[in-house]
Amino acid sequence: MRSWCSGHLHLRCPHRSPAKLHELYEKVFPRRVVRHSDFSRLARVLTGNTIALVLGGGWARGCSHIGVLKALEEAGVLVDLVGGTSIGSFIGSPVR
Repeated sequence: MRSWCSGHLHLRCPHRSPAKLHELYEKVFPRRVVRHSDFSRLARVLTGNTIALVLGGGWARGCSHIGVLKALEEAGVLVDLVGGTSIGSFIGSPVR
């Protein structure tokens, strides 16, 4: 219904007092960039640099997905979007 809207992205922003928000923003926007923050993810989405991971179905393939996820984590690759079929959706659900 809204031709100007092609997607959405969820960000976590806790409800806190102004002093607590100031502390939070100092943590979110430190002098160095935190690649794992929601704001960094938003920046990757807006600039078209998101990394999506799609996991397939099948029990044996699902077991191999665990090794792939560990290897990506060890390599420092940040996965922004995850999709999957059958066991792939089950394995990919806790990825964040």
